[in-house]
Amino acid sequence: MPTKIARLALAALCTGALAACAGPAEQQPQVPTLVTTSAGAPAPARPSTSAETGVQLRLDMSMAERKQIQQAYLDCLKTNGVADLRRMMANGPTEQDKAALAACEGKKPIEPPQLDPAKNPDYEEQHHKYQQCLDKAGINAETPEDTFDTVSKACETQAFAK
Repeated sequence: MPTKIARLALAALCTGALAACAGPAEQQPQVPTLVTTSAGAPAPARPSTSAETGVQLRLDMSMAERKQIQQAYLDCLKTNGVADLRRMMANGPTEQDKAALAACEGKKPIEPPQLDPAKNPDYEEQHHKYQQCLDKAGINAETPEDTFDTVSKACETQAFAK
């Protein structure tokens, strides 16, 4: 049974690998800031305004919101013929997989620009701060998933939000 961190790493890897299958995207030089509604509640996810197609995730989204968007994408891939995501990632997409990727492109989660080294010039420094925060909180491979999610979200916000 994989650890919680391994599952989260797999989810991140899946998103990145599937994005790579879709082809290169234009790099955006700006790193947008967090968007909130007038009441201070997080704004809903919205389609990406960059050259990438999909659902732009935001740094201020909860883990549950992110997982819901990721699950909708994975469900779409399965519905459109991707039977084995790990096989596709390991061996590259088949023609049927490519058709599914194209059909689900609008549901593909796009990581927040703050978490993309190509879009965030301060990424390395901020990622180091994120890792330090996790270490300080005692996060390790044995940490329960809900605890990891809560601490990781807090550390991510602290390290990457400007």
